[in-house]
Amino acid sequence: MVTAPTYYTMDGATLPALFWAFEQFGLQRDIDYHYPHTREEIDFVATEAKLLLRTTEKPERLRGPDLAHLWMDEGRDSPKDAFDTSVPTIRQAGFPHHYHLTTTPAG
Repeated sequence: MVTAPTYYTMDGATLPALFWAFEQFGLQRDIDYHYPHTREEIDFVATEAKLLLRTTEKPERLRGPDLAHLWMDEGRDSPKDAFDTSVPTIRQAGFPHHYHLTTTPAG
């Protein structure tokens, strides 16, 4: 799962950074992965994995999935409840577990 504080942040900063990283690994949109703008996920062709995209505006929407990895972008602008709610989701069996939190300092 990848989170951002708002859809504005997700579209303007988080997704461009994610797509840039995909390019660095040689992944091509619509060949290696699909991002239908009407859904909150990225589908990977080879592995059939799904990368969930969520905002932290409603922390209760982060409940439920069993995840191996979570990246909270701009965590400083997310409510603490979003962090508290998302930590227990890092529990997918058979995978190493990673939680990454990035932020930009005020200034």
